Amino acid sequence: MKEKKVSLRELLIGIYSFLLFNTAFININNNILFYIINCMTFIITFFLYIIFFSQIIQKCSKIIIFLLITFLALVIYSLSVNNPTNFSIDGYLPVIRLAMILFSTSIGFFILLEKKYAYILINVFFLTLIFYCLANDLIFIPHFTSFNSSQMYLLGNKFNVAYLHLELLCFYFLKISFVNRKPKSVITLVFIIFYTLFIDILIDCISGIVGLIICLLIIYVIPKKITVNPISWLIVWGISSLVPFLYQKIVESSLYQNIVLGTLNRSITMTGRMNIYKEVPFIMYDHWKWGYGWNNSYNIVYNYMKMPDMQNGTLDLVLQIGIMGALLYFLIVFVTFYKIDKSNKSYDLLPVISLIYAFTVLSSFEVTFDTTFLTICILCAMFEKNYNELSDMDDASVK
Repeated sequence: MKEKKVSLRELLIGIYSFLLFNTAFININNNILFYIINCMTFIITFFLYIIFFSQIIQKCSKIIIFLLITFLALVIYSLSVNNPTNFSIDGYLPVIRLAMILFSTSIGFFILLEKKYAYILINVFFLTLIFYCLANDLIFIPHFTSFNSSQMYLLGNKFNVAYLHLELLCFYFLKISFVNRKPKSVITLVFIIFYTLFIDILIDCISGIVGLIICLLIIYVIPKKITVNPISWLIVWGISSLVPFLYQKIVESSLYQNIVLGTLNRSITMTGRMNIYKEVPFIMYDHWKWGYGWNNSYNIVYNYMKMPDMQNGTLDLVLQIGIMGALLYFLIVFVTFYKIDKSNKSYDLLPVISLIYAFTVLSSFEVTFDTTFLTICILCAMFEKNYNELSDMDDASVK
């Protein structure tokens, strides 16, 4: 059988998809290369926006775009109303970068999916994840002791490493969900699962293991009607957000004592998390409504407590953009689930939805509500908008 040649258009779309992936999923602080990639992606997307303006206006999800624009407006307002403090508050550069990322991903995802290039987008994302994970692991594994002690991996800290391997698994699921609705190789699937687990154990990242378990439960065990229901996600988010206010009861519970202290051999204060939660009223005094400004979590928490962040996704978001901005952030997620739930044929999005649930549960004790989380929701929303067209793609074109 003659192998199909890659056309120039498909090559250009593949390159653009690669840029979109780096813009959406790679967040290595103070790395000039990725700042340049963000700018390149934004410029290309802006020209595509002009070219396909009429189609975008007619077909793009107006409510998602409206919420994203309103969210950005609140982020800018949050930064502008903060009173001067003794700490170094970042300027508008992180907000400009956030605006470029949200514009590039929302418009870029929509155009590629609306033009029926989902198969290129998914394949490029999956292949890019393989490249980054292998590059990180081939450097890290031979010298894992020194890397673990320094916590300086190619992809960033151990959480970045664990989450990117989890995304590798979920995008493999997404890839096979658009090809005959079943994996071409069970061996490949099992290998990626155990490969992800192996890396999580090697870097000692319990969060990665928990995230892996949650994703597998969402995909294989929990009924799909429950999973795509926005109320289900809202309940999970609510429980995760309440952890800092219920920490005393959690620590004193027999389940925590047996699992965390016994099996996992973790500190009773969960590596200082509980000490941070006690200081929340002091840190957030007079800043509950509008926070301290986007991307200022490290500056504030480190100067107060010598800790990197609030160790809870919702609290960290409130610290940055206040209750008003955080509520709008989560409204975007809720509306995404609402739109998916109303689409009767959106169950193939479960791999990406499982990532949303995994990061939501992990937000109980980690900071997972960031730009990447939001772009995952944008990807779901744009997939849902174009799902009927995507479901009609020929298997040959997907392959």
